[in-house]
Amino acid sequence: MSTDDRDDQLLDRLAAGAAPADADEAAARAPYERLIDRLRTLGAPEGSAERIAARLRLEQARAARRRWWWLGGGLALAAAAGVALVVLRPRSATTPRGLEVAVLAPAGEPRRGDAAVGDTLRLRASDPRAHVELRVYRDGALRLRCPGAPTCAGDPQHPRADLPLADAGVYRVVVLAAAAPLPAPGPGGLDADLLAARTAGATITLHDPLVIQP
Repeated sequence: MSTDDRDDQLLDRLAAGAAPADADEAAARAPYERLIDRLRTLGAPEGSAERIAARLRLEQARAARRRWWWLGGGLALAAAAGVALVVLRPRSATTPRGLEVAVLAPAGEPRRGDAAVGDTLRLRASDPRAHVELRVYRDGALRLRCPGAPTCAGDPQHPRADLPLADAGVYRVVVLAAAAPLPAPGPGGLDADLLAARTAGATITLHDPLVIQP
């Protein structure tokens, strides 16, 4: 049986709530069960374990095709944390409250149809709390952070920026807000940064993915 098949069976059994079949399976499941327990202490809704396991299986298949993650003896725990955050957050509308995202064509008019390299993201955020950050990630890596980047404008509670789209990929726009200072971005990218922000008590506004075509 291949490693992928074993991973699929493990996630199926986790999603179904089945007990580990043996000591090896118990050891393989332990990191994910600890993560689920931790998320429950943060107020995760009922049924999160099953939903997380189902999403993990889907993301595993996507990752195998795109080769974004290394799949050795099982899925990376950092990926599990990111998937869990996606499962637990409410589904955002196309334009979440407190965040405005527009795609402009090269001539400056609103883009009709799929966004592409050469377009510009016009971003506006608003939150009354003391610490507000507007961030953009491409394929999980930080591309823009406001305040801080030269292209940022606005005041601390109303950051804004125009981001030229020079590279294709999946872009995520996020606003973090809190009364206390926010955790700085780390080397783990979007998933790790969202987990750190949630643990610190920040409010996370995450826009739907923007797929930028070549």
